Amino acid sequence: MWMGVIDYFRSKPSTDINDVVKATQNVLKLWKRVLRYPTAEEAKILEVPARSADFGKKDQTAIFGQLDRKNRKEYWRCIKRSLWPAGAIAISSSRKSRWFKQLFWHIAKACISYRGAV
Repeated sequence: MWMGVIDYFRSKPSTDINDVVKATQNVLKLWKRVLRYPTAEEAKILEVPARSADFGKKDQTAIFGQLDRKNRKEYWRCIKRSLWPAGAIAISSSRKSRWFKQLFWHIAKACISYRGAV
């Protein structure tokens, strides 16, 4: 991301603060959408290797767990345990159902006071 910031300022002949603020607002709006309602392609691009589950000792946890689409209860349990639920929904859903499942997830976590990162 830092290289993107450097490239942005290098590409501009002058840096008017109003232009920078407007561009920042546009990028933050896009970033918010990507984090909350990613497409499958965006989720795959932003996926990172398995992370340490025990502060760097032995256990690893994947960003997206193995999702069982046939068992609804297990599917949503795995989504809840995912480090990025909206991304897990994106890579495991059809194009038609993706947005509805992500919307359902955001509404459900608000109703049950779920405290996740995204």
